[in-house]
This record gives sequence, C-alpha cells and structure tokens, in this order.
Amino acid sequence: MKSIEVQGELRSNVGKVSAKAARKNGKVPAVLYTTEGPIHLELPILTAQKLVRTQDVYLVQLRLGDKQYASVIREVQYHPVYDYILHMDFLAVNNEKPIVIELPLKLTGTAKGVLAGGVLVQKMRKLKVRGIPAQLPEYVSADVSDLELGKSLKIKDIKPEGFHIMNSKEIPVASVTIPRSLRVQQK
Repeated sequence: MKSIEVQGELRSNVGKVSAKAARKNGKVPAVLYTTEGPIHLELPILTAQKLVRTQDVYLVQLRLGDKQYASVIREVQYHPVYDYILHMDFLAVNNEKPIVIELPLKLTGTAKGVLAGGVLVQKMRKLKVRGIPAQLPEYVSADVSDLELGKSLKIKDIKPEGFHIMNSKEIPVASVTIPRSLRVQQK
C-alpha cells in the first residue's frame, strides 16, 4: 500500500463553532481514532483533497506535533450541495492487527471474448479486504484473459495473497457482454 506523510495541527476547541472557523481558514476538521482515545485535528484543505480525490488508497502517516501515527481514512463527509470536504475520520493502525479496508480492483489481460467482438464490463471498482497493513497491496489485480463471450469473473476466481477478500464469493466483478450486432448474427 502506498504511504504518504501529512502534517496536521491539533485542535484545542472542538464543536460546531470551532469546526466552522477551521473551514473558514482553509482547514478540514478531522478525528484520529486511536486505542488511547480520539485525537481532534485539522488538515489543510489541499492536503485533504489530495488524499481523497484519487483512486489510490494510502497508509497516512499523520504528524501531529512531535508524534506520528500510522492511519487509514475511515470516513469522509462532504457538503451536500457544494461537494467540498466537511470532515474526515482516520483510524490508527499497527502492523500486528489486521484492518478492513476497500482496495481498488484493476483488471489485467485481454479477454478472449473481447477479441471475439464482446465488450468487457467492470462491475466492481473496489473490494473490501482484511489484512495486515504492511502486507496489503496498492490494488487487487484480477486476470480476465480467460473470459469468453457471455461469461463472468467472480470474486471466488481471484486469488489473494497476504489478505482475505470480505465480499461474497459469488459476486461478479467483470463480464464480457455480447453486443446486439453479434446476437443478431448468431440467430
């Protein structure tokens, strides 16, 4: 998993008024949940957007004063109309305990059905996985080379290494659909 270091500032005042003041000053209020209890902080808006508006999943090294915490993003709240970040939640992690996180799914290879005129449709973009943070990959890779026309690749066909996929095994992640022009030719 990719790692990124982020500098944050501790918040002394918590609540609606201080959160509104932080947003007015170009900061995003956030909470880091640790085993010792929650830590209230704020991040620069551009840093928060860099973390959120990407397909990548990061192990975030939060630097707060003289302490550093390894964490992952747990939740992001957006403004309902203007789509800017209102609040972020982080979860502190350590390399002895597994975490549950969503990783992006990337399809590799060229399906046989696509070569025969079909269309590859990716039905899932992210998979929920469980594993030790240090062993988690940047993304889950699924080979679609053996997919033929009208066939699907299911989660049970993906072989994870170092982590466990939490989604139901029967859910299709990709399929090769038969276009209308090919269906007409077959009849």
